Amino acid sequence: MALDRQQLYLKFKNKAKELNKETEFNSVYPDINTWVLTRFRNEENTEITFNNSKTHNIILNDWTIKQFYQKYACDLDWAKNLEYCKGVNNDPNPIDNTWETITNSELLKKLESGIGDFYNKIKTGVPSIAKDGSKWVYKKIDDLEKWWEKYQKEHSKKSEENKPIENKPIENKPTVVLPNWATCLKNLKEVNVSRDIDNVEIVRVPFANDKGYFWPTKEFLYKYKSGKEINGSWSCDNNSLIIKTDDGQMWSKTSGWETLVRRNNNNNNNNNNNNNINYQDDYTTYDDNENNYE
Repeated sequence: MALDRQQLYLKFKNKAKELNKETEFNSVYPDINTWVLTRFRNEENTEITFNNSKTHNIILNDWTIKQFYQKYACDLDWAKNLEYCKGVNNDPNPIDNTWETITNSELLKKLESGIGDFYNKIKTGVPSIAKDGSKWVYKKIDDLEKWWEKYQKEHSKKSEENKPIENKPIENKPTVVLPNWATCLKNLKEVNVSRDIDNVEIVRVPFANDKGYFWPTKEFLYKYKSGKEINGSWSCDNNSLIIKTDDGQMWSKTSGWETLVRRNNNNNNNNNNNNNINYQDDYTTYDDNENNYE
């Protein structure tokens, strides 16, 4: 009967879930023992449980209170001598041919070590599973092995998904072969070798949203995303790339873009002299290539 009460408890719990009252149910009955002690405390509570079972279609409507006692309550100490229970076998956990003992050693080990969390999972799929003394049993009508197989597949899949990403192989992009004159550019990322309109071999490098073009003649062109172009030159200083543009900007790995300082030969000139005014428009901000350096 203890096993039958367990089934009744799970049916009430599932009904509470259907009615969106699962939180309230779990608050009042945190476990099956609390539920049994409350719902089968005495004759009055047992009768309420009996009526609620009918109301929620958990038992057939033509059931009598005597049938309910003999199915769920006659093994309880206070109920054994009631008229309803006379002549009833009060063995608390009768295992008849409707129950089967679990023999899967791996599953039994999981049950013993994971009691609680694992049990809560398994009783959702196999609600008849129960402990009978030192044995784990379940109703034959529930396909335990099928549930166990499904659980293992899902668990294996989750374990695979949770593997650290660093354990996955990382594909290396093919290395671009630079011409001999461009070896100074080898540490820049996303370098491309192409040809200009005159079929001269050049090297193209992204500067964030803009692009830089290098010629073997040491000429350089900075092209904004907007289309504006600034000419310049490039060189290698101790094998480190230096770029200078015609509008007075210089780029290096250590400093990024910076304005070149020029000596003013006529400090006494009026500040309104246009030759000494640094006019800037919306295009004079360069995108730094420092993050593009390996």
